[in-house]
Amino acid sequence: MEEQPLQVLQPLSLSLLAKDELTAALMVVDAAHLNSPRVAWLHHAHGFVQANRHNFGAAMQSLATCIQLSGGDADSYTLYGKLVGEFTEDKQSAMAYFSKALQLSSAPDQQSHIMEERAIVKFAMDDHQGALQDYEQANSMVALTGDSVRRFAELHSTVGDVATAISLFDRAAGIDPSNGRIFQHRGACKTTLGDYAGSVADLTTAIQLGRDDSKSYVYRGIANMKLECLAAALADLSQALVLNPDNDEAFAWRAEVKSLRRDHRGAVEDMDSAHPIQPLTSNDRNNRAHYERRMRASDPMWLLMLRQPTLLPHLQPQTQPTLWSAIASNLSVRQSHLQLTPVTAWLHLTCTVLPTARESKGICKAHLPC
Repeated sequence: MEEQPLQVLQPLSLSLLAKDELTAALMVVDAAHLNSPRVAWLHHAHGFVQANRHNFGAAMQSLATCIQLSGGDADSYTLYGKLVGEFTEDKQSAMAYFSKALQLSSAPDQQSHIMEERAIVKFAMDDHQGALQDYEQANSMVALTGDSVRRFAELHSTVGDVATAISLFDRAAGIDPSNGRIFQHRGACKTTLGDYAGSVADLTTAIQLGRDDSKSYVYRGIANMKLECLAAALADLSQALVLNPDNDEAFAWRAEVKSLRRDHRGAVEDMDSAHPIQPLTSNDRNNRAHYERRMRASDPMWLLMLRQPTLLPHLQPQTQPTLWSAIASNLSVRQSHLQLTPVTAWLHLTCTVLPTARESKGICKAHLPC
């Protein structure tokens, strides 16, 4: 970039930052920094750009230099406190930076913003009550944006106050009806309260507004399952896994849906697919064992071989293809015409099709006349 005086580069960089043209802004700031390396606002602007480009280490270094050169202003301390609070373990230092920012600030809207950012760090420190107090104080100063109210609602949801959270999400949606994240989180809360139809409606809106991520489809899949819309639930949870193949929550819920659809083998396979991602919890292990028991109870092949192991060599498709074909073609007919369950249909076949089934007639007669 051709050398320009600082008084030209400063307004240009600020204009680019206002337009979110971060790459161009960084080029201008770097050019200005070469000419005036000890101008504090350049380090602040550089830190701001790097933070928005997710280069958090470089951002913290620039902001620290800004504070060292000029003593810092409220904006510098706020952004530095936010980065220290979110990306280091030194939460107490982050609190000190927010306090310094509040001392340097006199504008209500700026003080409100500082308290919002401090609330997020307090929440990460498990100081949920302190975080809620900061949000309430911020809200008393200026009207919060839709996204700020959403974050406030999420805090209430996390501490278990779901009814208040939904009320705040309603307010946030009224302020910013195009914010898909608001509808996504409200939909999840509605599932918690048992409003499954409302949850599906909110999550569908969230997806339409661009929040078509794995979480939205998992939440909607759960709500559809609760509404007994199992085909829709299966489609949603499968889409969640397309978007995030490592989503163990989606595997676990899809396993439940498959079990409800009597696909017990598919349920077991889904639980096993979730296991390499994250070790199964005690509840997950119990669910998997339940699915496996139901799979075996509904698997006539397994049941027949369990009762009559001598039939095993005669039930292999590779060794007895004609026999296997006869079983496959006759099984559905027997179930429909004789009104038999799958297991009973298999036992009926052992009396009428398998030549070695004479050994098992005692078992068959115990269940039906052959």
